[in-house]
Amino acid sequence: MKNRLLAFVGALVVLGMAATPLWAHPGHEAPGLAGGIMHPFTGLDHLLAFVGAGIWLARLDKRRAIGAAAALIGALLVGAVLGASELMAGIEPMLAITVVLVGLVIVCAVELPLPVFIAMFIAFGLFHGAAHGAELSSRQVSTLLGIVLGSTCLLGVGWTGGKALRRLVGESSVELAGGGIAAAGLAMLVSAI
Repeated sequence: MKNRLLAFVGALVVLGMAATPLWAHPGHEAPGLAGGIMHPFTGLDHLLAFVGAGIWLARLDKRRAIGAAAALIGALLVGAVLGASELMAGIEPMLAITVVLVGLVIVCAVELPLPVFIAMFIAFGLFHGAAHGAELSSRQVSTLLGIVLGSTCLLGVGWTGGKALRRLVGESSVELAGGGIAAAGLAMLVSAI
């Protein structure tokens, strides 16, 4: 099991090093609900940030985790509106920073006060939402709905994975996954600047 986890983290690092800003947000080639659902799974920054956020949420009790997840998804929607209206531009480095931060918080097992935790999630959601909103036209509301559903699924995958890793392998495996996420985010940040 440990070797598989190491291989997974290694793959994340390699993928992160290959990331470019264009690859992180290739656009919405397949607009509509299905294309929107798939889009968060194809942008490495979004995938790592939201799975990492889910892993981070797995530390909280269920009620607080649901509240923080709702704040993240709500901010994603607000960010999409801001991005579509071009009020937030040139944010690729910020997307990479969210990946680095979520990875570091997992590695360091940081216990933040709930208001700080939620504020970070709101910032994450705003930046990722703005990136998607900038790519969408007003006719692509169904694509945005799909992005919200796909992002929620990624949070659930991270939450479930974080709980399973802690139970089956131990806290060190979660920290190792966080290290892989942070390293991939750092590689994205280098490629974005």
